[in-house]
Amino acid sequence: MKISNSDIVRLTEIKQYLLEPPHSFKLYKESLQLIEESTAILAKYSFIEASFVDSFDVLKEEVREYEKDPVNLRSTLVKTGKLLGGLFNR
Repeated sequence: MKISNSDIVRLTEIKQYLLEPPHSFKLYKESLQLIEESTAILAKYSFIEASFVDSFDVLKEEVREYEKDPVNLRSTLVKTGKLLGGLFNR
């Protein structure tokens, strides 16, 4: 099974946002929504390894922990974007 083209495009857009998060006071809210959207997309595909999903979930929890800490939040978003990018490099 393959990931649909529309899902690849959306995941790529989200990955780019996470790799270069904007300087915004709404960063936490916007990024969490995008990460939740990514999770929903990834959940549609059973062939994605559990270890990848687990790593993604750990980073999602880190994002939640850094709601009030924009420096660490941005760092975690970049790590999440790199992980998401690794999905396509397999």
